[in-house]
Amino acid sequence: MGQTTSEVSICNQALGWLGLDPIISLDDPVNTAAQCKANFAPLRDALMESTDWTFAQKRVELPKSADIPAWGYAGQFELPADCLRINYVTDSPDIYESRPMDPWVREGSYILTQSSACFMRYTAVSTAPKQWSEGFAQALAARLAAEIAMAATDSATHMGIMQEKYTMLAAIAKQDDGRQGTAQTIISNDLKRVRR
Repeated sequence: MGQTTSEVSICNQALGWLGLDPIISLDDPVNTAAQCKANFAPLRDALMESTDWTFAQKRVELPKSADIPAWGYAGQFELPADCLRINYVTDSPDIYESRPMDPWVREGSYILTQSSACFMRYTAVSTAPKQWSEGFAQALAARLAAEIAMAATDSATHMGIMQEKYTMLAAIAKQDDGRQGTAQTIISNDLKRVRR
């Protein structure tokens, strides 16, 4: 985790790759700061939503809503406000995540299901750069550079180079992040059911 990583340091990494001067603050009265400020949060959330980053994972038991869906499902459970992406849903949690709930569907800020309980692992919005992996921060800087390249440098070449850099850095970051922890054991009863 990057102890010295900040929004400004990530923006300055992006600006440096584009050959532009660094900024002191996202509120600096220059176009590059305005471009960084306008794009930073949406790009951060989009990259965070793209995979199960370990630093952004949370586990919760969802509260059941008093409202019942008009049809199709017995109940609905309210999602946390910081939920970007649902990664696993169950009504009976276990360490192997081998019993996903079926059926369920996300509609708006709710999970609709037939179950009376709902547990979820999800990717949450993480706004603290010091908690992000270095790989994530580097990939975000490249994505930001690609996004602001035309407005800041008027160069399609810069934009293309930064898009390629982003693709490479994001792939490496996701691979490195996925190597943390013990590999999950997949337990399946499908073959046992077929044999019967």
